[in-house]
Amino acid sequence: MADNTSMPSTGQSHTGAIIAVAGLTAIGIGGAVYILTKPKITVTLSASPTSVTGSGTVDFTATVMQGTTPVEGASVSFYNSGGSTLQGTGTTDSSGTATFSYSYSNVSTGTDTWDAVASVTINGTTSEYTSNSVAITLTSSPSNVVASISLAAQPTTVQVGGTVDFTAVAYNADNQPVEGAFLILYEVTTGTTSSPATTDSTGTAAWSVTFPETTEPGNYVFEAETYGGD
Repeated sequence: MADNTSMPSTGQSHTGAIIAVAGLTAIGIGGAVYILTKPKITVTLSASPTSVTGSGTVDFTATVMQGTTPVEGASVSFYNSGGSTLQGTGTTDSSGTATFSYSYSNVSTGTDTWDAVASVTINGTTSEYTSNSVAITLTSSPSNVVASISLAAQPTTVQVGGTVDFTAVAYNADNQPVEGAFLILYEVTTGTTSSPATTDSTGTAAWSVTFPETTEPGNYVFEAETYGGD
């Protein structure tokens, strides 16, 4: 005798449906459906240093990850001015990182904000992912502050009773000459100092030193310093 078993009828027709969720995988276990999502793509931007005074170079590193896995071969664009100006590009290596260096020159005081945008292709589909923002603090360098001094002597060998001409040039942090700086010439061995001299438009100050007949033969070391010493 045949066993004719049928589903109970409610008087309504039923149509079976298979629901496909794009980019996701559905697994049925014990009557339950679990949705497994793909790991999220993240882009992390870092910079070193994060502040520049006058002029300097900042190194940027963008790291692209899919979950905990580095993404190799992603194209990364580096933007500054709040993400409005493209400054350079790079490609991620096996560790998921791409680097870019930017040089600032004679900056004005303010903040420059950077972002990185990574183009990642997965299964033939390319999408863009934006990093966190990194702010670089910029500080202008006072043009009249002496940061370094070069000193030259002519001649460097002299007989007692002879004269040596010294020339010092004062520079600021941007390596530009400083006009109006007060410098002195200091002889290290004896501790003798000259009268202060004022630098001209080329940042130059000059002295002439005569070694009297009573000078002991030997080596004498001279330095130029800002007035009052460091």
